[in-house]
Amino acid sequence: MKTPIVTINYNGSKDTLPMVDSLLKSEEFFSLIIVDNKSPREEELHTIEKSICEKYEVVCKDIEYANETVIYAKELTIGENSVYLLQANDNFGFAKGTNIGIKFALSYLEYQRYIAILNNDTEVTTGFLDKVIYGIEKNNLAAAMGTILYYGYEKPYIWSIGGPIDWIKAQGVHEHKNDVFEGSNEECVIRQFISGCFTVFKREVLEEIGLLDEDYFFAGEEYQYSYDIGKKYRLGWIPSSVIYHKSLLDQGNGSSHRIADLCWQYNAYMVKIVFVNKNKGKVYKAMWHCLFKAYLNTKLKKRYLATPEYGMEGFLKLKKYLYQNINRTNFLYKDFVSFREG
Repeated sequence: MKTPIVTINYNGSKDTLPMVDSLLKSEEFFSLIIVDNKSPREEELHTIEKSICEKYEVVCKDIEYANETVIYAKELTIGENSVYLLQANDNFGFAKGTNIGIKFALSYLEYQRYIAILNNDTEVTTGFLDKVIYGIEKNNLAAAMGTILYYGYEKPYIWSIGGPIDWIKAQGVHEHKNDVFEGSNEECVIRQFISGCFTVFKREVLEEIGLLDEDYFFAGEEYQYSYDIGKKYRLGWIPSSVIYHKSLLDQGNGSSHRIADLCWQYNAYMVKIVFVNKNKGKVYKAMWHCLFKAYLNTKLKKRYLATPEYGMEGFLKLKKYLYQNINRTNFLYKDFVSFREG
């Protein structure tokens, strides 16, 4: 049976194409659903299609799947596997873009017990998907992730193996991030938080609990679905399943983004605000807002004063927008654009 795998492309063909190559070498049976979130680079999805068709023996066909979010759909059959190309009509962000792919899998593809999400800037290893599915079945999990290591380093540094949810920091914690992975004696480790870089869900859990929360534009949706599913079911990390993420170890927290970048910081802190406001009561929110403002005016201020590119002016802009939105329960693309252009 072919497991649907949903991935988002946004000007990312240079990463998406190697990911496709690694999937085709993984000895897995899959239906890869690539959702292009209206990449600014014209012909981005057609570039992916052309490159795949030039490299492999492919049977191509247009499919009828136009709706309010998808304007183009095509199926590429490569041996026993399939790649579906969906063109979104806007940049919907990670959560909604992923939901477009999940809804396609639920409505268009044959019934499958599992649906996976996978970052396009990853490369997978043999059996990565089957090992997680086996772990879910054996340990009665609702969803699980594999081991995510940094790509391109001599040593197997950990990017994510999941972890707890820290409500003071308002985020899921990536335990042992940047440590060298030395394997695990456990076949399954129960987690409160699993990474959206690679998660496999039971289909019925998505249908019961709901898809990714579209109140998050980018990041945070993984905290939310981990929290929502974890209220009723178990989540896990399956150490034997390994993929590699093209991220930067020397950035301090292992991000593939420039950590001091104002837009990145604004998105990261708005995610925390939304996560707390959506899930905690009035007393906790009031306390957390006070702690958050204290953090902004001490540690974050110090960081920006030490960053000549932004300095006090950048810090004051960031602080202003965060203060204005400290009671928000959503953070959408228009908010990100407003900050970027403001």
